[in-house]
Amino acid sequence: MDAAITTPPDVAVELEQLLKSLAPASLRTTCRGAVRWSALLAAHRGLRADLPDPYEPLLLMYERGGGYHFGEYLDLDGAMIPLGDVESNASSAPFITLAPITLDALDAEGEMTYFAKISDGYPRHSPRGIVRRRVDDGRTHDESFTRNLRWEPTEYLRLYDLGHNEIDHVRITEIEAAAFIEGTLP
Repeated sequence: MDAAITTPPDVAVELEQLLKSLAPASLRTTCRGAVRWSALLAAHRGLRADLPDPYEPLLLMYERGGGYHFGEYLDLDGAMIPLGDVESNASSAPFITLAPITLDALDAEGEMTYFAKISDGYPRHSPRGIVRRRVDDGRTHDESFTRNLRWEPTEYLRLYDLGHNEIDHVRITEIEAAAFIEGTLP
């Protein structure tokens, strides 16, 4: 936006000291960009106040222990996103929130599979509830997102497999699970 704006020298020195410990070059580059973005905003006070911070999602991911790597896919520490052109990227479903309570609800160790509990009057986009199967260190944990706004153990999937299937379910994406969680927040 303004190539003349640079990171203040004292900040740049401190930043470079910190960045020495970060392995991927892409992580160092985005951290430099975030600091430069702050310098740009400070230098151009006339920019729109509601201009979103383009680095906020990345920095939040880093703060929560996440990272990314480029290859044939954008690998967000396990979530693989195919690289595409601007048009295909713009048409993909966005992740709707950066709210800490929702991100906390989605964070857990292991591999996650989400399911929406559906029935008459409760379609996929507005299910009666969601459950997830989490596999961590070879152990399987089935959990239901409850009114207490947290994941609690459930027998639903095991009982369903045994034929107690009064309520059906469909597999959903993490984005759909986030939308459900957002809809339950006060």
